[in-house]
Amino acid sequence: MTVFFKLEHPRVNTLFKRLKNIPKIFKKMCSNEINFEKVKPIIRKRFHADDDMVTISNLIDMERFFKKNNCDLIYSNGFMVQDSTFKKNVGSIPILKYFLPSCFIVARKK
Repeated sequence: MTVFFKLEHPRVNTLFKRLKNIPKIFKKMCSNEINFEKVKPIIRKRFHADDDMVTISNLIDMERFFKKNNCDLIYSNGFMVQDSTFKKNVGSIPILKYFLPSCFIVARKK
């Protein structure tokens, strides 16, 4: 559910498609529901990142899933790659992290 970053997947490959996610993100934040949307993989000669995905996940639903399943959230971030102080700090800012392009979660079973 990214908004601000360039992605190649057809569901989010234009600015307009990403801007449409903003109300969806706020709606998810106001709900207690967990919803992992199922999608069909994309089959094409030139493979792109996420062509093989079958479920659309997002940080909000993933955090809820772990909490509901008796886990402590140790750390969550809206950037998958933790290679810079910027990504570590900005990607963990509450609310903002839900608008970033990825999910990175560390959870521990209670």
